[in-house]
Amino acid sequence: MNTALVHDWLNGMRGGEKVLEHICSLFPNAPIFTLHSEKNKISEIINAHKTSNSFIQNLPFKKSIYRYYLPLFPKAIEKFKFDDFDLAISTSHCAAKGIKVDNSTCHICYCFTPMRYVWSLADQYFGKNPVKRALLKPFLSYLKKWDFESSKRVNRFITISKTTQKRIKAFYGRESSIIYPPCNIPFSPVNDKEDFYLIISALVPYKKIDLAINVFNELKYPLKIAGSGPDEKRLKKIAGPNISFSGWISEDEKIDLYKKAKAFIFPGVEDFGITPLESISCGTPVIALKEGGALETINEETGIFFDSQSEQSLKEAVLKFHKNPFSIQTKPDYFDKFSPAAFKENIKTTIADTFTAFKKGKLIF
Repeated sequence: MNTALVHDWLNGMRGGEKVLEHICSLFPNAPIFTLHSEKNKISEIINAHKTSNSFIQNLPFKKSIYRYYLPLFPKAIEKFKFDDFDLAISTSHCAAKGIKVDNSTCHICYCFTPMRYVWSLADQYFGKNPVKRALLKPFLSYLKKWDFESSKRVNRFITISKTTQKRIKAFYGRESSIIYPPCNIPFSPVNDKEDFYLIISALVPYKKIDLAINVFNELKYPLKIAGSGPDEKRLKKIAGPNISFSGWISEDEKIDLYKKAKAFIFPGVEDFGITPLESISCGTPVIALKEGGALETINEETGIFFDSQSEQSLKEAVLKFHKNPFSIQTKPDYFDKFSPAAFKENIKTTIADTFTAFKKGKLIF
């Protein structure tokens, strides 16, 4: 079957792009359609595919302020044509699932989350300034309506966790099936721990890195933060001398940090959260907020939870771990279901079954 892949944008290798890599390996000849891309920031696997960009690619300052073009994303994604394709697979947290296809093309969406900018995290992305909010209100209302209406174009939703499954039901009124994203790091715990805690994350407000910084400023424990993003400048200003920033790092550097850290700090509410699994696979436990996707990847053998997104709650959890640290010595029984092999097998089977049902006119998802 002639297949097209659709992804929101390609300007880095985060969790969504790692998922796309695995789907690319299943469909090596499929072209990729995306709002905009930066070839030097994506992997060879993805770059091996022919990529078509929308008009967003040619707008000024696209690399630094692309999120401000958000109101243009619906029109941009809808301009792509899929008349020559039997199957379109979108990997989406924003606009990719809003493509238009005709009745002869099956559209399967692997949904990381409904558009978080308009449904649940508008304040954290755009701030609470009343003037700014008033100016944004009509655009956010338009995007919310478009996001809901365009969800009806999807023949089947697959998603990453129970958390996002509930959102898809609440916001779109649609059912979905869960296939966990793949963790690419083989399970290889080590005992050679060093005296530091670790965060690896995009530096954006909803990740709540500032919460961890405030706690570690008080405790004076060493904290290493790897990652970059629009919140980086502010976070560096509030960080004490015990906190270091390294920017984005290579895969080898990342694994080395995971293996040497005492524990991984995970203070945000995530749709799924691949970094805790990567930490666990390196034998390093996670200190995580007891919400969101973390509830499906962490248990009492692999980490500890804190109950509320507050400095006091996180501080108590860090102190508890610091007094009685542990590392993960044996492979958790549940870990195989997060493997690349499990992801590929599950996604391949689900796509094949969905396409067969679609062609028979029996698609009821």
